Amino acid sequence: MTKQYEVSVDSTEILKYIENKKNNEEFQILTDITAVDYIQQYECFEVVYIMTSITKNIRLIIKAKLMQNKSIESLCDLYPCASWLEREIYDMFGIKFHGHPDLKRILTEYDFEHHPLRKDFPLTGYHEVHYNINAEKITRRPVRLPIEYRDLNSQSPWKGSTYDEDKNVDSD
Repeated sequence: MTKQYEVSVDSTEILKYIENKKNNEEFQILTDITAVDYIQQYECFEVVYIMTSITKNIRLIIKAKLMQNKSIESLCDLYPCASWLEREIYDMFGIKFHGHPDLKRILTEYDFEHHPLRKDFPLTGYHEVHYNINAEKITRRPVRLPIEYRDLNSQSPWKGSTYDEDKNVDSD
């Protein structure tokens, strides 16, 4: 059974910490890098690194908190596979990786201005893209929704089922 450990590391020390784990503790594989947006916290982003040591049968989850508009060191020189993972995080969250050799969008269009996995990004997006048959080209227009649909603190209009607590259901 694989052992799993979780540790928090200061974002300014992440490169040194992971380099030490790779070189001295046999964490050969960078399994994944992802991010989480905690919109209401001061350090609103958390970059999560998952590393694996095959020889020791250990999975290590490393978390580094990051303030908005701050960058974090790239792992591309240590793990070449980090290139695509960091580009995806940049594209989806807007987190910049200092020292990345080719930090550009990977999933959205190059002229896309926002980062769709951030909590402040509206579910509907900002623009609607469609094919204009008369102009014979793809055009975009602003999404027009009432402002209440863009409120991050609104309660969900979807309600769960209500049950009458006085009724007992017997299973035979």
